[in-house]
Amino acid sequence: DNKCIQLALKLYRSRNVKRFSDFAPTNQGEVNLTTHADMLSEEKIGPIVLRGAHVGRYFLSEIQKQGKPLYINEVKFKKAKQQGTRIEDIDKLRIGYQRGAGIDNWRRIIATIIPPGNYCSDTINYIVDPNRIDIFAALGFLNSTLWEWRFRLTSTDNHVNAYEIDGMPVIHIPFSTPQPSRDELLADAKSLYACFLDSRDPITIMKFVADRLSAEPEESDAIHDLLAFLAERMIDMNKAKHEALKAFETDLEGALGEKAGKLSRLYTPPKRPNPDKFKDDAKLRAKQAEYMEALKDAETLLGKDLVKKRIELENFPILSDEQ
Repeated sequence: DNKCIQLALKLYRSRNVKRFSDFAPTNQGEVNLTTHADMLSEEKIGPIVLRGAHVGRYFLSEIQKQGKPLYINEVKFKKAKQQGTRIEDIDKLRIGYQRGAGIDNWRRIIATIIPPGNYCSDTINYIVDPNRIDIFAALGFLNSTLWEWRFRLTSTDNHVNAYEIDGMPVIHIPFSTPQPSRDELLADAKSLYACFLDSRDPITIMKFVADRLSAEPEESDAIHDLLAFLAERMIDMNKAKHEALKAFETDLEGALGEKAGKLSRLYTPPKRPNPDKFKDDAKLRAKQAEYMEALKDAETLLGKDLVKKRIELENFPILSDEQ
């Protein structure tokens, strides 16, 4: 609406706001699925090529959700590529984000860390060697609610274009706080975060943020450090969540044998439809009926207690977007 547009304009007109490209410009994945098709195979001829379907929010999946995995002839690829054509980026820690996410998807900007040694296809855009800001802080910006809101204001198709990400707003961070003081502030922030995990009340940690921004001189670099820390925690917690899910699935297969194959829908429990995303009441009712049917089928096969446990695992406690 107009109020959102005015807020976005105010954000961009602020002298204290920079473009993301000033810190971390975007590159397209080095493996072009069309140009390099002769180097790719469904046979395991080399390392797997990561595609957008591998990239989750703060998580890199071992198995892509769509299509068959592709592997690359590494020797042939490196021989065809010349130095200075970004091939060196393969051996660096990177951020990868999906180049395509449907307008009606739960999230448009979906990003995670890509460990060194992985090949990225052109269905992934990536960021490497950010200027001045920590790579995990950059990841925090990408996955933030602010950016998601801003992106949806002007996105008109299913593409997540590099120029759109490059233009995202980032507050100017002077990095002027002496390092010993920054270390102390980060230690304080970590303590507040630990308290938050017990109380689930974000007031104290949000006050910490407000105090740093209003300090003279401003201590926004301490907020940058906190953001980087929280992004790393999100990576760790999502990894723990998926390891727990994997262990659960292994136990389930052992208990049910062949029946486990019929329970694929349980491996990612159905999400209750969000009424705010449906303008058509009939479609909403159909989705709600589908959701209830899926739960009923699961409970018939597994029992209510096991289904409840599986859903709790899927909702492994992590910081919400707002927090």
